[in-house]
Amino acid sequence: GLGPRTRWPVVAGTMAATIAANLLGDRNVWSALVFALCNAGEAVIVAALIERFFGPSFTLGRLRNVIALVAAAVVATALSGIGGTLGFQLFHSSPASTLTVWEHWFAADALGIITVAPLLIGLVAAVRDPPPGDEIVEGAAVLMILVFVSALIVLLPREPWVAVVPPALVFPLLLWVTARCRPVFAAAAAFIVTLAVVWTT
Repeated sequence: GLGPRTRWPVVAGTMAATIAANLLGDRNVWSALVFALCNAGEAVIVAALIERFFGPSFTLGRLRNVIALVAAAVVATALSGIGGTLGFQLFHSSPASTLTVWEHWFAADALGIITVAPLLIGLVAAVRDPPPGDEIVEGAAVLMILVFVSALIVLLPREPWVAVVPPALVFPLLLWVTARCRPVFAAAAAFIVTLAVVWTT
């Protein structure tokens, strides 16, 4: 990424956003602080693991790097989920079991990291080493088509056949942009599809 100098701004931004989001919801100040510390710690753990094993010039151009990012996300979210679950248990009453609360925290945060981090890493790599013009045009065109298809999927009626049509429309586009373009385009495509999935859910 951008190196250790950006770590504290990321921590501050993560904490501020988490506290604001929680206070605007139904959380109190103490739980908001616990969740903010857990989310910030999560980001620091992922960054530290990646930097420790791959150095500051980490990219997603190799399969082992992608697997490493997923592994770092799993470790960080599993650990932060413990703190987040304790925050829920101490400051909020929930009919869900402790394990269920932890599973929800883990799944949501891991999905967030796996969806957003590759896009940010890819953007930094693309700024350092810009792709050629024809690749930018091709990648941007596929992403625009993917946005259109994703919007169409969101607006489709909730019928049984909708479970089959979206993958049939999206998969070829994802395959195309992954095979033909740099990782930043594949990360952007995955981000678009994830937004569509979350929106429809």
